[in-house]
Amino acid sequence: MSTLSVGTVKSISSAAPVFQNSSGTEQGRLARAFVRFKGSGTISINSSFNISSISDLGQGDYNINFENNFANADYCFTSGHDGAVNTGHNPNMHVYWTNRNTPLTNLIHMRCYHPMDSAKRSDGSRLCVVIF
Repeated sequence: MSTLSVGTVKSISSAAPVFQNSSGTEQGRLARAFVRFKGSGTISINSSFNISSISDLGQGDYNINFENNFANADYCFTSGHDGAVNTGHNPNMHVYWTNRNTPLTNLIHMRCYHPMDSAKRSDGSRLCVVIF
């Protein structure tokens, strides 16, 4: 076994590098973007990659703006939160494309709301999204 120690890995094309085993079978890829942010009070990003900013659209409603637009909108995502919100209940959290039907290459929309009433939105204290 050998170890590769480098400062930068660069793809020979515009696509991200792919990790393969010794047989050339794909074993994984990197996340295209991620963010962990404080969504209550003054919005602040704790940690991120390929995220330029978070737009606060109102209580529990955010746009997560990509620093570098994706080549296409054929991505998938996952999200999470710590459940601590300014209204004292555990919210449901939905991450979706802004108009809910057509994915966008420049941002993804996130909304947190009360599990029994989607009209009751909640600002989250620690929110996370990873996009692949």
